[in-house]
Amino acid sequence: AAFGCDKTLDLKRNELCGGCSGSGAKSGTKPSTCPTCGGAGMVRQGQGFFVVQTQCPNCGGKGSVIADPCGSCHGNGFDNKKVTIKIKVPAGIEDGTRLRVGGEGEPSREGGPRGDLYVYVRVKPDPQFERHGNDVVNKLAVTYTQVALGSELEVPTLSGKAKLKVPAGTQPGEVLRMRGQGIDDGYGRRGDQLVVIDLHVPRKINSKHKELLKQLAGEEGEEILQQDEKGFFDRIKELFE
Repeated sequence: AAFGCDKTLDLKRNELCGGCSGSGAKSGTKPSTCPTCGGAGMVRQGQGFFVVQTQCPNCGGKGSVIADPCGSCHGNGFDNKKVTIKIKVPAGIEDGTRLRVGGEGEPSREGGPRGDLYVYVRVKPDPQFERHGNDVVNKLAVTYTQVALGSELEVPTLSGKAKLKVPAGTQPGEVLRMRGQGIDDGYGRRGDQLVVIDLHVPRKINSKHKELLKQLAGEEGEEILQQDEKGFFDRIKELFE
């Protein structure tokens, strides 16, 4: 969806019957003008001021009748067949978009061009990225030392791995912006990637780490950092307001 792709779609649709070329009449014959409507496909019923025009009951509005129907399609003029169609999905397409594929719809019995095929696109959810307009959002797990001291980390993007500078003192839940790493808007402009800092606390630590943390706790003393009560989605919402 972000960069566009080519897809194949298998479906069943009507094709002109090969035995009668869509006429519905047996090979060597052809439909004749309907005697009821005179080829108009409609008949008028009523008297005086009240006249109603309705579909011809004899030909069903076709204007012609088939005396000797085709043995392959039984006068229908079409065969229902399975076809494979290639579809070009444009870059930046959103979930629920309707694509029009010209000339891939139903055929015309009267010999005109085919109709169009309409394809509704569903974009599968991604386990790592979440889309907001042309921007994408993802979480990045970091350690206490990486945010306290600052670091340059390799993070996943839609285009592959990229470097992200995490400033010293970055807080959990803070959002860092990576310019131009989002989704193309169709005019050559790409959105951004919003990286939400997620502090990773190890479940188990060895004795050396434990001793270092105790020393750090002693250095910190009674200092308590005020926890930001805003949640992840509140922060993301603010970015688009």
